[in-house]
Amino acid sequence: MLTLENISKIYQGRLPYQALEDVSFSMSAGEFVAVMGPSGSGKSTLLNLIGTTDSLSSGEVFVNQRPIKALSKNELADFRRTTLGFVFQQFHLLDTLTVEENIVLPLTLGRYGIKEMEQRSDTMLTRLGLKEHAKKRTYELSGGQAQRVAIGRALIHKPKLVLCDEPTGNLDTKSSKEVLQLLAEIRLEEETTILMVTHDALAASYCDRVLFLKDGRLYNELYRPTKQGDFYQQISNVLISLGGTEDDFSSVRFS
Repeated sequence: MLTLENISKIYQGRLPYQALEDVSFSMSAGEFVAVMGPSGSGKSTLLNLIGTTDSLSSGEVFVNQRPIKALSKNELADFRRTTLGFVFQQFHLLDTLTVEENIVLPLTLGRYGIKEMEQRSDTMLTRLGLKEHAKKRTYELSGGQAQRVAIGRALIHKPKLVLCDEPTGNLDTKSSKEVLQLLAEIRLEEETTILMVTHDALAASYCDRVLFLKDGRLYNELYRPTKQGDFYQQISNVLISLGGTEDDFSSVRFS
């Protein structure tokens, strides 16, 4: 579904800085993959390049075997609107709108009829456990509820690829687990491909696979074993080998 071939990014200036160097990997439809690494390793740059908010210096990104670089301006806008979904650490919700209005916002930018918008909104609110909060303003919600609204907004148009940037960064442990379980369930039901940047080993342990970046290059890769707790420990060990500290990942342990 998603393929990166030898992508690199160099930021020009008085002292050029190479944020990514010769990174290649692929993701299949419905796969849930985490990207981890120290600050400055290139995680956010990677998301920006895939999300088309930044341009490649070299290499290519393919979505469904189609090179993003070859898209025209109109095709690129359509690609962002229909194929991509975004979930951020800062929820970026509109306080002037209700929960329901925030979730349905992407559909108002597309060619959707009122009945379909209402049906999708009702289904999504039920799925997110937010039906009773539909008419509330977002500032009336808890952090976990607000992030669920953000996830609903990202998924309402049924994108094939969702990019998550530290989606649990502002949440407590309980809310984090609820959000991660929700993402894991939805990607199975909808066969949505999810790429998540995170510093949290607990969050990464919900994924099928973890890619580790160091100094802009792929450093390691782990596939999830049968037990989530074992995966968590493997992830933690790699983070330590990367030079991380206990502050760089969750202190939660599995029994």
